Amino acid sequence: MTQSELMELMRVALRECKEISAWEKSDDWYAKDGVNWKEVCMLKDKTIALYDKRWQEIRSVIDLIAEELNIINKGFYLYAPNADDRHPILDAIRDLISRSGDKTELKKRISQLESENAVLRSLVGKGAER
Repeated sequence: MTQSELMELMRVALRECKEISAWEKSDDWYAKDGVNWKEVCMLKDKTIALYDKRWQEIRSVIDLIAEELNIINKGFYLYAPNADDRHPILDAIRDLISRSGDKTELKKRISQLESENAVLRSLVGKGAER
């Protein structure tokens, strides 16, 4: 069985699955001519294994981000939005970004004050020389 034949078989099976519940399939559904169910099951198992591998990788990345944001093990479920469609990781990132914006503004203000201070010191130094 070629890959295109197998894909077409999967499309047909998916269409039929929409019409018939998986629990209500008759025996003749499984006894189709030319179908190699071993290949179909192997494809299904490989698809599930790939999905599981990707999920585990995504979960480890989410855990690393949560650990970096210091919200891991604080009672949050990190892998889906909460009931109110808020997500603890996104909330922490937004909070971090807003604080970093404040830090940038504070640094600019400090540099302005330092330059004003330098000007005032130079004026005071010139005034003291007179």
